[in-house]
Amino acid sequence: MHLQEVKSPYVHLLEAVSLGLPRLHLADLETVKRLIKQGPPNEQVGLQPFAPPEVMPAMEARR
Repeated sequence: MHLQEVKSPYVHLLEAVSLGLPRLHLADLETVKRLIKQGPPNEQVGLQPFAPPEVMPAMEARR
């Protein structure tokens, strides 16, 4: 576990929580591996301004 490698003070907490969770099935493990490999999704929320054009006229020119 990476937290052990970096000597995180949270290692024991996460180990304790993990002990209470059910074991993952093989298909679930493959999904987790794929998601880790992909990395986090790109943020899409809040990238477009929400103010009207008269407040942000520069955005109107880009459209």
